[in-house]
Amino acid sequence: MGQVAYALEEDLLETSQDREELIRLVSIVSFKRMDQVFLWTKTKAKQTERIQLILDELTRILRDAALIKIDPEARGVINKDLTEQLKILALQKSTPALLTMFETVQNTKVAIKSNANSQLALENMLIDFCEAA
Repeated sequence: MGQVAYALEEDLLETSQDREELIRLVSIVSFKRMDQVFLWTKTKAKQTERIQLILDELTRILRDAALIKIDPEARGVINKDLTEQLKILALQKSTPALLTMFETVQNTKVAIKSNANSQLALENMLIDFCEAA
């Protein structure tokens, strides 16, 4: 396998793991599970080169969950391979909560691009998730 093919395969595997982890995180986020929230933020804040990619993936997951919430047979779902997990997530969260989370991720992306402390920005984002949920 060539270098480029290997790199793409590694990236796909990492993205797949990130998506699964993000769905799990959004589904469990609550003030009762702050231990998991802070553990996640501490780990991800160290991955400075990947934070924007992770947040982009999170916006796609939240978008898909909101679409499924509105129309369970939605054809515009990006993460079609995660449809069953996204349906479960959509059942767990209200539409306003999903939309608030989506907006919060967008604000967090801007803050991090503006050189905000990554760990603090991610922690604030997930605290906002807890309030929305």
